[in-house]
Parts: sequence; structure tokens; C-alpha cells
Amino acid sequence: MKKFTYLLLSTWLLVAHVAMAGDLPQLKETHDLYTLGEKANKKDLPILVMFSQTGCAYCVVLEDQYLRPMLKSGDYRDKVIIRKVKIDGFDTLRNFDGSEIEASDFAGKYRAYVTPTMVFLDHNGNELTSRLMGVGTEGFFAAEIDQAIDTSLNRLRSVALK
Repeated sequence: MKKFTYLLLSTWLLVAHVAMAGDLPQLKETHDLYTLGEKANKKDLPILVMFSQTGCAYCVVLEDQYLRPMLKSGDYRDKVIIRKVKIDGFDTLRNFDGSEIEASDFAGKYRAYVTPTMVFLDHNGNELTSRLMGVGTEGFFAAEIDQAIDTSLNRLRSVALK
């Protein structure tokens, strides 16, 4: 009975969030971190990577209530590059150094075993601040994401000034 209730709740969350998020831009999935790193380096921006997987209701909540509205607002255009990596497929990614890596191995490198997990990276794939796992308390989580972005941006730019 618990499995059925969980499945029903997860399905309801997914349907409700998809319906509410219809006019928001899609969160781009990336397979080429090397090119993404070059873009981040040129723009002097951190990269927020959200690790996701199929059927993750909390991933949908994170995208629809936080990340997609951030993209739509335009307020983050000069603060962060936001992308998604799905870890449950058999996708091969082009890593920051140009080598190929399986998506699951890439997630393992950042200890992203729970979805959603967000990491904040520089153009070489180095973490700039603590990762955020799951979806935090409503009303506070947007501030946590903003704080992580600001910390990442400050660390990135303070290194560039040296």
C-alpha cells in the first residue's frame, strides 16, 4: 500500500508541476561539458549542474519551481550557466578535459548519488561551493540556491583577480 501511495503522490506531483510550468523555458541537458566549460571561462561564470534521473518527482519540482523560473526571469544570465545531466541512462559525456565519461561515472565524481543534486563548478569542473541535495524547505530553498550561486561567482572572480 505504501508503494502505491508513493507512486500516486509522485505521479500527481509530476502532473501538477508540468501543468503549472508550461510557459517556462526548458532546462538544457548537456552532454558536452568541455564546450560548456569554454563558454563559462569566456563569460567568467560558474556552472550549476543539476543531476537528475527519469521518474524523479523531486527533480521535476526543482526544475519547475526553481531553476526554470530562474531562467525565465533573466536575472541569472550574468551570474550562472544552468544545465542538467541525467545519470540513469547510458549516455556518454564529453568531460571538461575533453575525454569521454559515462554520465553515471561523472555523477560519481561529484558524489551525486541522490537526485536531485546540484553542484556549482568552475570551467574546469572544480567545485566552487557545497553541493545542494534534494529540494529544501519551501521559502528558504531559493535563498540557498542564490547563496550558492553568489558564493561560486565570488570565488570564481576573486581567483580571476589574483
